[in-house]
Amino acid sequence: MADSGVLRVRLSHGLGLKSADSNGYSDPYCKLTLLGKTHKSKTIKKTLNPTWNEEFSWKGQLSEITAEPLQLNCWDYDFGSKDDYLGN
Repeated sequence: MADSGVLRVRLSHGLGLKSADSNGYSDPYCKLTLLGKTHKSKTIKKTLNPTWNEEFSWKGQLSEITAEPLQLNCWDYDFGSKDDYLGN
């Protein structure tokens, strides 16, 4: 029988993100995906150096949790239009 467990990830901060808005800043947030489950961070307004300091967790079989890479994508929130991709 495989061992089950929890992977906890702390999203601390970002430095030097791309500017995606006309004011020279971005409104960044991140999406973290593993095992088909996605967590979304809070959006930090008007910054290129956001501090999220959030923790996310995934439960599952340890062999599955460690078998695939965690995907982290950063986006710029835009009200009323498509969000801009900042990187991964």
